Amino acid sequence: LGVEDRWGLQNDLFAMVKSVQISMDEYLDFLEYYRSEAAFLPLSSITEHLYEAVMVLEGAARKRVAEIGKTLLEQALDKIGYDPAPAEPFTTSLLRDQILRHAVGFGSETAAGYASEQFERLRHGDEIHADILKSVLQVGAHVFGESAFDWLRQRFHDAESEHERMNILYA
Repeated sequence: LGVEDRWGLQNDLFAMVKSVQISMDEYLDFLEYYRSEAAFLPLSSITEHLYEAVMVLEGAARKRVAEIGKTLLEQALDKIGYDPAPAEPFTTSLLRDQILRHAVGFGSETAAGYASEQFERLRHGDEIHADILKSVLQVGAHVFGESAFDWLRQRFHDAESEHERMNILYA
């Protein structure tokens, strides 16, 4: 199937979950077909659906959603790479930034380690690629909590662009 069809199919299934026409388990079972997905449109949509589900489910159901999200996103990050590449498609950059923070939220230690390392580089005065800055700031705030707050506040005051200030506030 083409990218748009892969997106539409899983998107329609998630709409059926929300309208209680099929179970969350059926949707999650269907996601097995997306195990090697790395296209922006379907994977971005799946990520948001899984994030929405993890926010409302509890117990074993929540744990299963997080585990599937973690697996799908780790596989996608392995495929597209954690580091931005020169001349890669813009959609790949957008996808990496989105799924990196969600992978950490779903429990990926690999993604958390990478993003935390990048955050520490920032805290020590190094620069990181702008395409992952937003997700790295969010993960850094999540992982390091209060210990990151003073640094983020100072970075906010020193930021030269409104875009960076917005990313810091979001983190």
